Amino acid sequence: MDAEAPVPVPVPVPVSPPDAAPAPATTTAPPPPPADAGANACRLLSGPTQQPFTGPAALIATDTGVDIVWHKNGSPRVISVPAVPITAAAKPARKAFDGQPDRASRPACAAAGPFAFCSDAQGQVHRALRAQLEAPDTIVAQADMGAVVTAGMLGDQPVLGYLAARTTSEGRTSEAFARLGEQPPVRISESGSGATDVVFAPRGRDTILAMTIDARRAMSPVHARNLSASPTKSLVLGTDAVIYVGGGSEHQVHGALGVDTGANAFGLMPTSAESGFGLALIRIDAPPRLDEPAHVSLYPNGFDFAAVAATANTSRAEGSSIVVARVRPIAAEPSAMRMLELGKIDLKDGSFLPFGFVPSGSSVQNVAIVRDRFGAIWVEYTDGGGSWLERRVCP
Repeated sequence: MDAEAPVPVPVPVPVSPPDAAPAPATTTAPPPPPADAGANACRLLSGPTQQPFTGPAALIATDTGVDIVWHKNGSPRVISVPAVPITAAAKPARKAFDGQPDRASRPACAAAGPFAFCSDAQGQVHRALRAQLEAPDTIVAQADMGAVVTAGMLGDQPVLGYLAARTTSEGRTSEAFARLGEQPPVRISESGSGATDVVFAPRGRDTILAMTIDARRAMSPVHARNLSASPTKSLVLGTDAVIYVGGGSEHQVHGALGVDTGANAFGLMPTSAESGFGLALIRIDAPPRLDEPAHVSLYPNGFDFAAVAATANTSRAEGSSIVVARVRPIAAEPSAMRMLELGKIDLKDGSFLPFGFVPSGSSVQNVAIVRDRFGAIWVEYTDGGGSWLERRVCP
């Protein structure tokens, strides 16, 4: 049985002030200065609840709550958690897992509609129905070993996004591909451009917004395009646009897409800018345009693998704001703790408006976020004590 204890009191950490409003072009805001700690504006409804695994996971909203999807070497596991209407009488409590948590495999699974997509140690992507995990799964793609996978729905058909390597005259190049249902995969990164990250988000029932990052030592271009389905159920690619160019990187860079119920969309990428390292928030038009306006919310220092996630609209979700969960250092020292911060995107100027930090006893990694049908936010993250799930309601 799970052990219960009172919710921990947040440790004193600095709180980010709202970013200054930028001009309608690429701008930066000053790094968040130290300040007195305050309560997170996103009220805790349940949790934090330790999960029976430690590592990355995907969250997807359902008719009754949320599904947590993780995997062991490509074989998905699903934990279904019910959601109840939001009330002022919620009594959250910290719940530790009674036992030894399992170790989740990497990378995180992707979930869309009734499907789960998980990549095994050899890069084979397994597709399974989340409600029928005892049935044999299907190998639907050969991806790069350890590379991310993403997914979305076009009508009743799933679309898988993944990275795969191709050898050219210039050497080995990682590219992004998409596969609609049982159709052959289609390359969605432009010829001559690589892809080191790919992420999908729905932009209505008939469109998926695809964002790819091509992280290089000199620069990191960010591409975006729309994906749709033809009457014959083949994948249709919209025009590719380089929406932003971030600083160079010698390491993996993972981005995220945030979309609200009004189809306002932002691409998110931790990157270096002229004024320092931070989170680039890139407004994405419909269809995406070249050199979209962007805002960079600077961190106290730069670090590799700065995790970020954002809510994307679904037919079940209520609420219109794009809520962002980002991991950032709390101070300028290289050894500073990296904490999970919640906030939302200001649609007027594209800046990041902080809600506050999620209490944690050690540095955080592996973050996922989703909004349920009642408008509450679920966040899954990993710290030194394990992987945790919380449900909050944000302003």
